[in-house]
Amino acid sequence: MLGLKISQITGFGLVIILANFIYELWIPILNTRDIVDAYYGTAGVTSAYIFLFLVKQFGLKANALL
Repeated sequence: MLGLKISQITGFGLVIILANFIYELWIPILNTRDIVDAYYGTAGVTSAYIFLFLVKQFGLKANALL
């Protein structure tokens, strides 16, 4: 609805996944290094991406009354 392309959403998702892995593996400030947390973060981003992709393809229709 905001006019974003799916490639922009994909790029933002990849940036979030990369930042998650960097934080989980190489920045131990207030964090215990745990690869499983990074995997769960990747699963969360992937499921959100699939949802946004499906909504963009099939779920949003412009309101003709507005």
